Amino acid sequence: MKRLGVAGDPVSTRKLERDKLKQAISFAQRAEPMPRASARGKSMAQENGTATAVAKIETLFRQ
Repeated sequence: MKRLGVAGDPVSTRKLERDKLKQAISFAQRAEPMPRASARGKSMAQENGTATAVAKIETLFRQ
């Protein structure tokens, strides 16, 4: 998600650090990632991941 520009660095819940959490919240509140996130969400909603996965698995079993 970071490479797509819709998320910042991951925040570890096991080693939660105040500064990293603060940066993540600041990133989430910025307006710039919102259009990219919205576009990616619409694109993902159009995908049929289950059908794609089943087709690939069936292809592997036929080999």
